[in-house]
Amino acid sequence: MGTKNETVQLNEPEVKVLETLLTLGKASAEQLGRKIGVDTGAITATCERLAQKGLVKIMREEKTGFILTEDGEKYCEIGAPEDRLVEFLKQNGPQKLDELAEKVGLSKQEFSGAFGQLMKTRVLSVKKTEEGKIVQLTDVPFTPTKEFLLKIKENKKLSKEEEKLAKQLVKRGMIQTVTSVTLWYEIPDKQKVKELIEEWKQKGPEVTNLTPKMIRTGSWRNVRFKRYDLSIPPPFPSRWGMRHGYYAFLDYIRQKFIALGFKEMEGGLVIPEFWNMDALYMPQFHPARAIHDAYYADLPIDQELEEEFIDAVAKVHETGEGADSRGWGYKFDRNVTRRLVLRSQGTALSSWTLAHNPEIPGRYFAIAKCFRYDKIDATHLPDFYQVEGIVLDENNSFGTLLSLLKLFAKEFAGTEKIKLAPAYFPFTEPSVELHAQIPGVGWIELGGAGIFRPEVTKPFGIDVPVIAWGLGLDRIGMFALGIKDIRHLLSRDFEELRDLNRRMTNAKIRGKLR
Repeated sequence: MGTKNETVQLNEPEVKVLETLLTLGKASAEQLGRKIGVDTGAITATCERLAQKGLVKIMREEKTGFILTEDGEKYCEIGAPEDRLVEFLKQNGPQKLDELAEKVGLSKQEFSGAFGQLMKTRVLSVKKTEEGKIVQLTDVPFTPTKEFLLKIKENKKLSKEEEKLAKQLVKRGMIQTVTSVTLWYEIPDKQKVKELIEEWKQKGPEVTNLTPKMIRTGSWRNVRFKRYDLSIPPPFPSRWGMRHGYYAFLDYIRQKFIALGFKEMEGGLVIPEFWNMDALYMPQFHPARAIHDAYYADLPIDQELEEEFIDAVAKVHETGEGADSRGWGYKFDRNVTRRLVLRSQGTALSSWTLAHNPEIPGRYFAIAKCFRYDKIDATHLPDFYQVEGIVLDENNSFGTLLSLLKLFAKEFAGTEKIKLAPAYFPFTEPSVELHAQIPGVGWIELGGAGIFRPEVTKPFGIDVPVIAWGLGLDRIGMFALGIKDIRHLLSRDFEELRDLNRRMTNAKIRGKLR
């Protein structure tokens, strides 16, 4: 008659780990490794086996903190751009906007981020005069960013307000988020483990291999061989030619648009800043231009930009000429417009299409890979997909836009319950944000939309209203496939890839993707 624990087999490393856990109560792999004298990788593997046997419980603890980037270290020494900007204005008084960056000694990217931050917190104000736009300090108190960076450097605890500031500085590239994960191990049933260890000691250590010497001497009869555990699942062989589940979802979206009569727009991932921002009437001093919001490519310009396009867009920015507008009122920099940037928004494809003889009436869409600096977590990635589109028609109206958004929510997110909230984008007016109620999830934002401003369309000779929208495809894909972590969509883990394929197939079978 066997003992009650004979189905659970232990080896010597497992016994050492269990004995140590009985002593410590709860420990991490590092603590166990130091105590036993084994590297943490081996400890982790042993604990995984023990967890499969139900002898060890694994707990995951995740902590998020901040560290300084190279720029952050530099600004700890010389002061952040906004610190230097405020100090200069304190000493020298109000200054012209177009001369301020050079006087303070800031690059355009540094000035853009600092100016945007100080305007947002109302530390600065701008007034128009006959001499131009004048920047001056307000009465709002200002705490130097350098003090906060030093606090991060010294690893001091942050208040809730300071954590909000930290997130802003992450976007500006002064600090970065670091996440540490610690696995903790403990024994849920100590009595059972004690009995197993005692039984193991009585029987002696297990032998893994049968040797020729054991056969010659007959000693194998008195040896306890390690049991072959059939309960542990073997590696599942991968199948060749499987379609990636998320890309199958993107193809599904593509086919839906084609079926609705849209033509697909295409373009490169690295493009001139002209198409990504200037042609969309985003001023060159806009905070979104900061080097840490978009990725710039340090490459020679190998893409031709028609001078007639640059001339037309420059006039709109400077004076509004050609678009019945007042413009932004600054000197357009033709060197900036030629810089190369990793496409930060799918709308760049729409601006390029408007400039290259689109059909009128016409419907266009794009599934665009975009890149923006962002911390990686369950809902954010620095590279992501957007579905972008435009409709050119002389009969377009705001009502047409709302009808399209309702159709998209139904077809792609599987819901007819939507909300539209007023929004601001530099290139559309009016502008809205689309929110949809996803069953089992609640209300979520799907993207933005609006009607292109004349400053975007008229420089390229487009005189009809143009509806535009951009929706976050990764988020829609998460809801359609029932995934809670966006990183799952682009995982390289074979099991997660198979899971994506199963989810895509099930979504079609259940009619969730119609």
